[in-house]
Amino acid sequence: MQILAWPAYRNPDNPYNWLLYRHVQELGVQVDEFSTGRLLTGTHSLLHIHWPDRFLNDRNVLRALAKAQIYLWLLHIARRRGMKIVWTVHNLAAHEGLYPRIEARFWSRFIRCVDGYICLTDRGLQMTGERFPLLRDRMGVVAPLGTYRGVYPDRVNTLQARAALSIAADARVILFFGLIRPYKGVPRLIRAFRALDDQDAILLIAGHVGTEALATEIRREADGDRRVQLHLKYVPDERVQLFFRSADLVVLPFVEVLNSSSAMLSLAFDKPLLLPRRGTLHELQAAVGERWVRLFSGDLDAQCLRDGLDWCVDTEREQAAPLEAFDWRDVARRTVAAYERVVNEPVALLK
Repeated sequence: MQILAWPAYRNPDNPYNWLLYRHVQELGVQVDEFSTGRLLTGTHSLLHIHWPDRFLNDRNVLRALAKAQIYLWLLHIARRRGMKIVWTVHNLAAHEGLYPRIEARFWSRFIRCVDGYICLTDRGLQMTGERFPLLRDRMGVVAPLGTYRGVYPDRVNTLQARAALSIAADARVILFFGLIRPYKGVPRLIRAFRALDDQDAILLIAGHVGTEALATEIRREADGDRRVQLHLKYVPDERVQLFFRSADLVVLPFVEVLNSSSAMLSLAFDKPLLLPRRGTLHELQAAVGERWVRLFSGDLDAQCLRDGLDWCVDTEREQAAPLEAFDWRDVARRTVAAYERVVNEPVALLK
């Protein structure tokens, strides 16, 4: 079986894709990176797509519209060439929500091209059917997000990491790590932290910021509080370990979320997580246990952070987070089984 994946190995922001396809290829399935040339001339039986909504986050409306139209046109060509289309559902809507009308039309046309879909959780599968009723008669399966343990360098201990970041050895350190976009709630996290009466606490914010306007807001919220450290730029792989090994607790205060690679990365470094009770994050808690994931409801505030820090320090937990449920070999087996089911089913009618 030959698969065309979009993207397959060219995703600089997330190792998810190359980890998945490396293990898929170990099962004897050829996976090629998408290109228009391969789409037009290749002999692939299936196109596996991720993040089709990414074009809708472009802040130039004409460019966003053009990219979305080209994307749909390429999917139409794939269908006409006899290729099946499988979508891994990372999001149910474009995160920025910039163009509601364009987005509504895009999803309406996109869903009609999909022969099958893969969700990362059981709740995600249910939510996808609720959001897109047309998919209920298409093949839908669950293949979880695999672990990132061992993907990034991990050679420093806590004292070394804190020394590199000029953090006191006895500080209580909260970390936010990942691409910083409005839906991730970073300004709200800073406001809650600044209301925390704990002079030994440190808040680390690390990651590339999506827009200069958001970066300006974050700097304004942090201004004047020496306890807040901002590292608002892309973090090279070698330095990722410094932030996680410095941290006691990782806080990801999403305003809206379906799945989170940042949460999985935190657990790969065996860091306890404070997360909102949103999306499918309760399934992550169920998988690894309440000693590793603490969920909060409502707005994040100083009391929530204080309780989270106390929970983090006072809870006894094993040295390594239990991530057996997120083995990439199992994820690959489920993914290939989904391919086989879709390829052997009749073509869904274009409407």
